[in-house]
Amino acid sequence: DGKPTRMSGVAMDITERKRAEEELRRTNAFLDSVIENIPNMLFLKDARTLQFVRFNHAGINLLGCSKDDLLGKSDYDFFKDKKLADWFTEKDRQVLRGKEVVDIPEESVQTRDKGERILHTRKVPILNADGEPEYLLGISEDITEQKRVEASLNFERDLWQTLLDTSPDHIYFK
Repeated sequence: DGKPTRMSGVAMDITERKRAEEELRRTNAFLDSVIENIPNMLFLKDARTLQFVRFNHAGINLLGCSKDDLLGKSDYDFFKDKKLADWFTEKDRQVLRGKEVVDIPEESVQTRDKGERILHTRKVPILNADGEPEYLLGISEDITEQKRVEASLNFERDLWQTLLDTSPDHIYFK
């Protein structure tokens, strides 16, 4: 309309905020890469619901499932044997109650593609700023082959011992 207009504004330098956002993005990408490339299965459960919220690549390969098959589910969704699901759930609750790492030297799981596997699992409570459990981190190593080798060596040792014990001739080693 031809009349002078008065405008006002505020300009802010957001360079530092943008740098911080970029650094946060790089750090998260780095941590995601570390988690995804660890050769042992890593999983994260919500402390309240005990539903899976994260699985790494090794866990997906071991179990033979997709992320969609796993995320948002609980042990009761995977184990037909309710007693087994109860056992896993009780171990999780033990970790969360005690707020300490629990070491499970051997546990068997049935996988889709690899059959029954024996895992050595450590369960770790992830605490929030108030010291209360927010997540449960699981780290599982597949020790199936190690257990098979041990069983084979034990069998051979026992066989040799039986042969030595039952041999009519005395065998001496120097």
